[in-house]
Amino acid sequence: MKAFIIHTGSGPSLEYAHRSLESFSEFKGWDAELFQGVTPETLPEFEERYPLEMKPDSRVADWLEQEQHDLLAAKKSCSMNHYRLFKICEEFGEPIAVIEHDSMCIGDWKDEEWQDILVLNASSAFDQTTLRRLRNRNLRIKPGINKAHFRGLYYRHDAEIYGAVMMPGTAAYAVTPQGAEKMIQVYEEKGWEQSDYIINSAHVDIETLMPELFTFITPNLKTSHGMNLC
Repeated sequence: MKAFIIHTGSGPSLEYAHRSLESFSEFKGWDAELFQGVTPETLPEFEERYPLEMKPDSRVADWLEQEQHDLLAAKKSCSMNHYRLFKICEEFGEPIAVIEHDSMCIGDWKDEEWQDILVLNASSAFDQTTLRRLRNRNLRIKPGINKAHFRGLYYRHDAEIYGAVMMPGTAAYAVTPQGAEKMIQVYEEKGWEQSDYIINSAHVDIETLMPELFTFITPNLKTSHGMNLC
């Protein structure tokens, strides 16, 4: 399966991405390549190309009200990367894997079947600092492919989809053309939102694959929090 490793183009992000790319060489079934992402510096260029509106009832809209503009630009850059890869998946006509620079491959890809979104790091995701509080509530993820039931990860910013199950981050997942088309429609009709919030069970079918195929072996660079890696 084609895998795209998102990075910011320089500094630690690019170093991490190369390490991630190297990790694929030990396993079968992958065709991985680097994918240069949007940054707050290049965001205006991509906003012209993809004039997405902000989702009105959203986490990012709350930040706009709080005038957290630097954080907002970082979050939009990150979300834009996922939107761009959804477009690529739709054009490609085959499933792709979306991998962020600090995710390391630890397993072969086999021809799995799923509907829309398949989380590839369902266990390691809850080892991250921001989700560790939910670790004990999400330990029992069944082997194989199963519908995602991430306890404690529920969308709360829009009454119409309140309680939808969200992603445990977007560091490693696969998407089908069908799932990509659904997400493109969400971005273009409902507006953009933080990437791991906009991909939720109100919009797409989310499943998990265990044992997981990706993990973290390096510190999180927190690029979506506005860190300057240049």
